[in-house]
Amino acid sequence: MTSVILANAGTPLIWATLFHMTLGNACIGVLEGTLLASLYRVSAGRAISLMILANYFSAWVGWSYLHLLVDRNDISLDNAASVLAGMVAVAYATTLFLEWPFVAGCFWRAENPLRRSVTASMLVQSVSYVLLIGWYGLASVNSLGTDLTIVPPDQIALPHDVCIYFIADEDGDVYSRELGTGRQRQVYELKSRDVEDCLSFQASESEAGFHKIVALLESRHEPKVVDLDVAVHDENCPLSKNGRPLMADRFLSPSRGTASKLGSAYDSPWTIKAGFWAAQGLSGENTKTGEQFRFAIETPFIQWNVRHAILLPADQVLFQLGKRQICILDLKTRKVAVLCFGHGAVAVL
Repeated sequence: MTSVILANAGTPLIWATLFHMTLGNACIGVLEGTLLASLYRVSAGRAISLMILANYFSAWVGWSYLHLLVDRNDISLDNAASVLAGMVAVAYATTLFLEWPFVAGCFWRAENPLRRSVTASMLVQSVSYVLLIGWYGLASVNSLGTDLTIVPPDQIALPHDVCIYFIADEDGDVYSRELGTGRQRQVYELKSRDVEDCLSFQASESEAGFHKIVALLESRHEPKVVDLDVAVHDENCPLSKNGRPLMADRFLSPSRGTASKLGSAYDSPWTIKAGFWAAQGLSGENTKTGEQFRFAIETPFIQWNVRHAILLPADQVLFQLGKRQICILDLKTRKVAVLCFGHGAVAVL
C-alpha cells in the first residue's frame, strides 16, 4: 500500500524527533529515574530530576556531535547499512559517557558508588535504547535499502546510447559520462561550490531545433546561467510531460516533481516523481499495470532527498540521491547503483 505524505505536513520522522527532543526526554528521564529508585533504592526525587537533566543534556549535545560524523563525504548507498549500525553503537556509547555523571550523582552517598553507577547506567540506557530504537524504527523509512538490490554499475545493463552530464563532487567541474562504456571526460571548468547548482537546457538562439546545456548557479549574490557550449538536438533532450525539452525558463531548477522522459521512455507507461521530503523519495506508477512503488531513505542518521529524476529508455531511472550521489535504478530488476559522485545531472541521447 502506498501512503500519501503531504509536502507541508512534514514526515513521521520529523514529528518523532521533535517529540523526542522536547517532551520525550522528560518521559525517558522519569522512566530511568524510577528504575534507579526501585532497583537501587536511591532517592526517587533526586534520581528522576537528575535523569531528566541527563537526557536533555545528552540528547542535544550528542545529537550535534553525531551529525558531524554523518556529514562526512564517504557515506554512500553502498555502505549506508553498515554506517547506520555503527552510528547506533556510537550513539549508545556517547549516551553512556554523557549521562554517567548524572547517574553517579544518584549514588553519591551509597557504598561502592563507582561500580554501582556504571552498572546502573548501562542498565537504564539499555532499556531506553530498546524503546528509542523501536520509536525511531516505526518513524523511519529505508525501502531504498531493503526493497532494492544495491549493486555496482556494471551489474546493470546500462543503455549504450545515453550520455549524462553532471557537476563532479571532487572539483565542481562539469563532466560527461557515457553510460554504456563508462568513459568520462571533463567538459567545462565550472568550479562549482554550491550543491544546489545544477545543469539544465536552454533553447539555442543560433541553431533552430537545438538546445544547449547550461549550468544554473544558484548563488544568492550573483545568480547566473553558464553556457557550457554543448548543443543537443531537441529529439535527444529529455522531454517534460507536455512533450517539450526540459527548459531552464526560470531560475528555479526542476529538481523535484514529475520526472522528464528521454527518447523512447516518453511512450513508457511509467510516471516517476521525486518527492519533496526524503521520506517521499522516488515514487512511480505504471498507468498500464497499476503497479506502484516508493523507494526512500529517511532515518535519524541518514536522510537523503531524491532530486533531478529522469526516466531513461528500457525502464531505467537516473536520479540524484542526497547531495552527491548520482544513481541509476533498473525498474525491471529492482537493482540500483551509484554511477558517480556529483550533482545536478542531465541525460541526453
